[in-house]
Amino acid sequence: MAIQLNGLIKMSPTSFNSLDDAALNEFSEILWTAKFHLNIIGIADSRPMALPVLLEELDRRDDKIEAAWQVRKLITTGYFYNSFEYYLGNVDDNWAREFVLNEATTKQITSSMLSGRDLSYIAWSSIRFAAGQHSIGSTNGNRHTCNTLIGSINRTFGWVTEGRYSNNGFERGKRQPVLSSETLLEKIAGFTPDDIYNLPPVPEEIGDDKEMEEV
Repeated sequence: MAIQLNGLIKMSPTSFNSLDDAALNEFSEILWTAKFHLNIIGIADSRPMALPVLLEELDRRDDKIEAAWQVRKLITTGYFYNSFEYYLGNVDDNWAREFVLNEATTKQITSSMLSGRDLSYIAWSSIRFAAGQHSIGSTNGNRHTCNTLIGSINRTFGWVTEGRYSNNGFERGKRQPVLSSETLLEKIAGFTPDDIYNLPPVPEEIGDDKEMEEV
């Protein structure tokens, strides 16, 4: 919220309080969702005009790269949930509507350092397996099918982490829309949408340290 604390924007208490805690440092969330007014003389009070001004402010931040990596991680994790919701929504069975991710699996997803491509594959593959087991009668009722899906997610996570699969068929589609937050990250830190989707959200320094440990 440095842009607000520095007086660059004015936001009503109601708009500020409506933001979730997780959104307080989400530039895209504030820019496109929250109701605010610019507080800069000579700049029109509109989002298109605000974007370059706010990007300039972000560019002054000492922690902009660190913040960009954090946002990149959130976007990468979001690829799992978006894919999961899409594929599960295509399953026309009651068990799919009853399914809820448990806490342990959610924690595994959140802490994962896999790429968006890998996570999208895990979502698709796990749902495909569970739906197939249900359709041939290998599961006993909706609860059993839901537990089968949880188990499939966990197993597929293990296989992907160990490199025991190929995700060549899960390339980012040419018509896949680019998120506004991905566009902002490219401007702020140079991360392209393809980088965000195909590569793990791990800063180079951390990746180099891991490679040295393995050697």
